[in-house]
Amino acid sequence: MSQIENLMKHLGCTKEEAEDIIQADKAIDQGKPTSFDLPKEKEKEALKEAHKGKTIAYNFTKRERKPDVTKENFVQVLADFLNDKAENVNITNKNRQVAFDLDGDSYELTLVKKRKPKK
Repeated sequence: MSQIENLMKHLGCTKEEAEDIIQADKAIDQGKPTSFDLPKEKEKEALKEAHKGKTIAYNFTKRERKPDVTKENFVQVLADFLNDKAENVNITNKNRQVAFDLDGDSYELTLVKKRKPKK
C-alpha cells in the first residue's frame, strides 16, 4: 500500500489532499516555510501563550542552620595540624573544609557528619 493510499484510507481524504499532506510534511522536515506558518510576531505570541500557565513559583526560604561547635573545633584542629606539614593552609568553610598545598599540589579536605541511623 502506497503512502497516498494509506493517508486516503486512514484520514478519509482525496488523492489531491493526500499529496498536499505529503508535500507539506516534506517542507516541514526540510525547514522550508509552508502556507500555514504563523508570521514571526504571532508565533512569538503563541509561544508565550502556550507556556503561560506552566510557570510555578517556588518560595525558597533559607533555613537557619544551628552552629555545630564540634565540627568547627575539629576543622580548626585539622588546620592547626596541617600548618606544620603543608603550606597555604586555609579554612575555606569553617564547618567543613580545609584547603592546603603539599609538594606543589593543591588539596582540600571535607569533613562530613553522618546522620544518626533510623531505628
